[in-house]
Amino acid sequence: YEQTDPGKIEFPANFAYREKRFEKDTSYLMMARSTDIRMREFLRIYYATVRIVDQQVGRVLDEIERLGRSNDTIVIFTADHGDMAGGHGMAWKSTGAFYDEVARIPLIVSWPGHITPGRSEAAANLADLAPTILELCGLRPHAGMQGRSLAPVLLGRASATEYVYGVSERVARNSRSTRTLAQGVKGSFMIRGADAKYIVYPDGEEFLYDLKKDPGETRNLAAERSARGRKQDLRQQLAAFLKKTEYPGQPL
Repeated sequence: YEQTDPGKIEFPANFAYREKRFEKDTSYLMMARSTDIRMREFLRIYYATVRIVDQQVGRVLDEIERLGRSNDTIVIFTADHGDMAGGHGMAWKSTGAFYDEVARIPLIVSWPGHITPGRSEAAANLADLAPTILELCGLRPHAGMQGRSLAPVLLGRASATEYVYGVSERVARNSRSTRTLAQGVKGSFMIRGADAKYIVYPDGEEFLYDLKKDPGETRNLAAERSARGRKQDLRQQLAAFLKKTEYPGQPL
């Protein structure tokens, strides 16, 4: 991509699908105020950056192999967010949306001789990493951790079907600008299963996507009668998560 002509970079298939709610988001305005060639240049640079990261990770793995420490080294690759990368006419991460482009991130765990290579459909959150690492190292996760250890499914002792939902959230800062949630704080929430995603915002607006039929998230089914049962199920699962994690904000 470093030498690629920007004009040859293609936009993602869902580039033209936009929700009115996000038209004032920085991620949208970045693209809306750009020419096609500038948007393609952004994507060219983004793809080249991804390639650089891949190359540098390869150098780390090669060094671990050279030192003969592969079998006693757990390698975890993940990120804190994705990038819209042209999806829904947006770029970067500054959006209130929970589209897969920005909310779904990589999680690769390697431990030769212990974890069998493969791909798992288990849902995971970043909060799961700490208890997972502790358990893989033979330590007991702290009782107060809200994350769930993924070690059982990584080591083949549990089925991926036991890890059904992933949750993402955005909450307002408190008056002291600390990470402690204030009572009654408003938040936006997403819950994602293997085949559907539900999002709710503080003003009550809802989004529901069928990820099997509509992986690009271009058709909001939240108001459709045929999807009422699926929406209610995901809403109940989200409410149960908020109760379990003692979220102090508004109830669903």
